[in-house]
Amino acid sequence: MFKNEVDRRKFMQALGIGAAAAGMGVSIPQVVAQSKDGNPIVEDKSQYGKFLVEKLINGDYPYQIDPKILGQPGSASPDRKVFEPFEVPEETKEFFRPASVLDRERLVEKGGKVPNFTRLDYAFKDASWWCHNEARGVFPWYTENGGTQELGERSRPNWRNLPPWDPQDIEMSWHDASLAMKRAACFYGASQAGVAELNHLWIYAQNSEPIEEPHQRPADQQETEIDPRRYFPNAASGPQTRSRQRYIPRDLNRVIVMLFEEDYHAIANSYGRLASAAVGIAYSRMAFTASTLARFINHLGWRAIASGNGEGLSVPMAIDAGLGQLGRNGILITPKYGPRVRIAKVFTDMPLVADSPIDFGVDQFCQVCMLCADHCPSLSITKGGKTWDGLCPRNNPGVYKWYVQTDSCNAFNDFSCSNCKKVCPFNKPNNFWLHRLIRRTILARSRSLDKVMVSLDQMSGYGRDLQAADFWKLNPCQTITGREPV
Repeated sequence: MFKNEVDRRKFMQALGIGAAAAGMGVSIPQVVAQSKDGNPIVEDKSQYGKFLVEKLINGDYPYQIDPKILGQPGSASPDRKVFEPFEVPEETKEFFRPASVLDRERLVEKGGKVPNFTRLDYAFKDASWWCHNEARGVFPWYTENGGTQELGERSRPNWRNLPPWDPQDIEMSWHDASLAMKRAACFYGASQAGVAELNHLWIYAQNSEPIEEPHQRPADQQETEIDPRRYFPNAASGPQTRSRQRYIPRDLNRVIVMLFEEDYHAIANSYGRLASAAVGIAYSRMAFTASTLARFINHLGWRAIASGNGEGLSVPMAIDAGLGQLGRNGILITPKYGPRVRIAKVFTDMPLVADSPIDFGVDQFCQVCMLCADHCPSLSITKGGKTWDGLCPRNNPGVYKWYVQTDSCNAFNDFSCSNCKKVCPFNKPNNFWLHRLIRRTILARSRSLDKVMVSLDQMSGYGRDLQAADFWKLNPCQTITGREPV
């Protein structure tokens, strides 16, 4: 696996880490070896926890795509097509009933006393979503005068009539400026951030700028009526008018991708309401942070578009930005936080330097682990091999991966299940010798050793449910975040 050690100076040059960044005391990954493909193997606790990570600096990506199947730029689907019939496990059938029915039973008929679904738990969950749900315009696109522009317009923000900011004005390089943008993202609330060249294959078709007449709004931006029940069977409202569609101009060719960690203990409560609260507060942090970062970039004279789940596929953008790999469960697995993250992004024309994708053994480990599939109550995660084709109409074919049955996943318990995160061996704190050993052995690419590590992980008791009553008794100052010891 490993070859001779890599020259540190050459590695820094390959990753674009400038002298100014080093002078600011920025954490620089420690090069420990070289892969058989010539990529550096690095270690950096602040970025990757205790994992050894291979930096793919030679233009490779930890996934395979078929452009002929995936389609042309802007052809991606937001996974919001139609629901197909799916198999419902008998023991969890009640969780597929409308959320309004379940909520009434738990809160009204049973007095808000159902374990893990008490009134305390519901209130905690509902409050966590407040910023995201109440501020529907939290991802605005700004104009010169500081107001929100008409959707799809291409005017450049020009704060105080200054030209676009050039980092050389203060003796910074664009490498240093890229680091500054990631630093700002974390200052505003992100857990981690990376930069990627924007691959327009990941942009939703309805958000893609037309090629022939780039300054003209697409025809489908006219106001139309949609019925949310087509996408969400439990929606209470009928047809609604949708505002004109936003699109991503082609010259916005960079994306800043941000991760937002979900609370370790709350996710352990899945599929109770506390896990929903962990998701909700991450979405609220996404809304605030992404829009604030976009405003920061606008003030520097560059265009920026803040986005949560909208406009494009977040997971492949995060992979391109060197933040993680795709797991069997269909979500991003990160070295530091495992699968306990939500993703937001900011599209910009600021010429930032892209980060390198990484490989830390997720693909090989997921081939033998199966814990997420074994513990999926909606049977949405496959135990089979990778394919080029999706499992349901809401999947996007053309990527060689494990596809997830998103219909049954989203319909289960009102989209409030995090079992696949809870049981994932990557979702562990860094306070136990076994988990440190797992991280050291995963990159060895040994299927037999990976299987042993999965068994030891289960024997240690991790991945079990945490009752809400126990959560509320925890020391309020005690948390497990970023795999730091407690």
